[in-house]
Amino acid sequence: MTEQGMEILAEMTWPPESSGRGRAAVVRDQEGNRFLSLGKTYFFPLEGYEQMEPEACLNAAPLAGMLAGLERAGVEFGAGALLVGQGPLADLWLRLLGWRGCVPVHRVDSLVLEMREQEAAAFLEKVERPIVAVEASGDGTAVETLVRLLRRGDRLLLAGSRESGVTIYAYRDIHKKGISIIGVDSSLAGSPEGPSIIGETLAKALRLMARDQ
Repeated sequence: MTEQGMEILAEMTWPPESSGRGRAAVVRDQEGNRFLSLGKTYFFPLEGYEQMEPEACLNAAPLAGMLAGLERAGVEFGAGALLVGQGPLADLWLRLLGWRGCVPVHRVDSLVLEMREQEAAAFLEKVERPIVAVEASGDGTAVETLVRLLRRGDRLLLAGSRESGVTIYAYRDIHKKGISIIGVDSSLAGSPEGPSIIGETLAKALRLMARDQ
């Protein structure tokens, strides 16, 4: 199956500030069937989601990658969460953490300013551990700051899109502290799970998006 001859109802790339590593589109074939196309190579049928707007279906694509990351991290219901980032993808992360049952959830747009770092540190001091931290700003400095603030059992999800240098000492910062760092590629590009697992995750993401319709 290809997009050739199909009508593109909506399309998105992410991160939005660049050409995007991830690309998704809602397409319709000549029989009127709608599909969520990932990278023009994987087509997920949207049967049962006829009432969802194409734009809402599109959000399920990056959401599925985020959801897969949370599942790999083993984030349990009721875990506290710290989110660093701003923009549409960070907004989507905020919604997902709420859907996942993370309580409480605190968001800061950046950790570059000292006052923001102090705000994050104050939240981490009062919340029950272990927690999950999501770095969605793509700022290497934020990664280093979070690694320094996290404690034993905490998990850090690297979901930022920009490429920037990060200095982390494996023994001191990870091994000795007992924290986990998980990479999250919301594009699902080159996913090792295979088409069937991608389809299951997309179905979960679509059900979550349908709640807001």
